[in-house]
Amino acid sequence: MQPYFSTRGRRLGGVGLLLLLSAGLIGLSYYLYAHSSQRTRGAFVQQAYVWQHAWPDALLESIGRNQAGFSNLLVLAADVQFTDGLPRVSRVDIDFRLLRSKIQTVGIVIHLGKFDGNFADERVTAPLIQLAKSLVVDAAAEAFEVREIQLDFDCDPSRLMQYASWISAIRAAISPVHVTFTALPKWLDHEGFDTLAKGSDGFVLQIYSLTQPARLADAVSMVDPAAALLHTELAAKVGVPFRIALPTHGWILAFDSAGKFIASSTEDPSPRWPADARLRTVRADPRVLARIVRNIEADRPLLLYGILWTRFPAPGDHRNWKMRTLKAVMQGQEPLPDLQVAVTRPETRVSEIWLINVGDADAAIPGNIVATWSSAALVAADAMVGFERVSSLDATVAFRPQSQIHTLAPGEKRLVGWIRLDTEAEVRAVLGK
Repeated sequence: MQPYFSTRGRRLGGVGLLLLLSAGLIGLSYYLYAHSSQRTRGAFVQQAYVWQHAWPDALLESIGRNQAGFSNLLVLAADVQFTDGLPRVSRVDIDFRLLRSKIQTVGIVIHLGKFDGNFADERVTAPLIQLAKSLVVDAAAEAFEVREIQLDFDCDPSRLMQYASWISAIRAAISPVHVTFTALPKWLDHEGFDTLAKGSDGFVLQIYSLTQPARLADAVSMVDPAAALLHTELAAKVGVPFRIALPTHGWILAFDSAGKFIASSTEDPSPRWPADARLRTVRADPRVLARIVRNIEADRPLLLYGILWTRFPAPGDHRNWKMRTLKAVMQGQEPLPDLQVAVTRPETRVSEIWLINVGDADAAIPGNIVATWSSAALVAADAMVGFERVSSLDATVAFRPQSQIHTLAPGEKRLVGWIRLDTEAEVRAVLGK
């Protein structure tokens, strides 16, 4: 799913007006709540997107270890870009046989790029229908059940009625497999959304956005809880089952040398960005999302039946939460860090100092890690990459992180440094300030 940008909160005439608008959103949300007769509470479906374009063994192993907490996974299976109004299909190489050894059912996502052409052109619709059918057939050939085909398409709101024709045609071709689509909040009150939604088997409402900053120092938000509540209640009025999508990942924001916003990416920095671009990383706040999970469990529209997390944590996905963080948030728990320091003895008279985060959230690394001992003299000591040795006093050595190291992810450990003494002695280490 692609992030959409919002300019909400950039220049609205002062703090008072911002508070007034926020209060208005909350008030409207509760008005809609009061006029919604069908409510529910309790457990709900939790799923996740697998958005990788490559499927290394480590990803399959991670799915096998962690999929039990999800009712289903939705995997990106194809990307469609349009050239001169005609589709160019790029399939993701998914080994359904190996995937079936990890999970039994799956949803398939087709991402569609920008389209300005004729929705009724048979040269467009026929390849899309064939793509959906072939994905279902390929999975079935490996005795793999596909529960839904989902279209991820940032359609121009003025063309939602035409988009509905694609949904209808694909749905007819692959029945009884469900056909769903991703939706943006700006579609909800637009003409054509009712037709689009009611011609599908449901939709996924993306209730997060990246507030585009004007300058490097501007505040940036990804999820506005008041707006999320409002959009959820509005979506329920359509009368079609739906899920909401919530983010687990972050964005890299690029600014020019003067601090003016240039672009953003959920992946690596773009080679098209200026060489002197100043980069800033913004992450989804797990505490905010844990509160949203608790609110949904306590009370929600009956038609809201689940959350789709964007995206499944996988090895090497450095801009995403770790699985421990996501599992805590899925239970409505606000993840907490737990940074500990440990001393190991790899050989006689040598001690290694380690930092270990045994918590569920990223842990900030303190300014100093201090090692002490008694009844022995220091022979040598050194810091590992990312740290530096800052002092050595009698029976004391202190290390500190260098500027590029700020946090330790859940489950991650890092070697800080080592100490060699002239005789056997117990070395203790503590976190300083």
